[in-house]
Amino acid sequence: MFVLDSIVMAPVGGIFTIARRIQEAVEGEAAGEANAIRTQLRDMYMQLDSGRMSAEEFEPREKALLDRLDALESHGMDLTDGGASHDQ
Repeated sequence: MFVLDSIVMAPVGGIFTIARRIQEAVEGEAAGEANAIRTQLRDMYMQLDSGRMSAEEFEPREKALLDRLDALESHGMDLTDGGASHDQ
């Protein structure tokens, strides 16, 4: 009976595995985007501090980047460790 159950449930288990891997990939991509945004913000702060960027140029770019970062974080994605948990 257990062999029959395993055969019948194998496709369901495969679907869950695929769904989990897709979610991990999406979270990893979001984490990569969040890291890129943080890098851009850090570079922009340095340019502002060094006078290579004016406050008028800085403020709208900063707002756009912070809004995008907030949007990523509001979707509940773990953006701190690459996004994917590896509990295999």
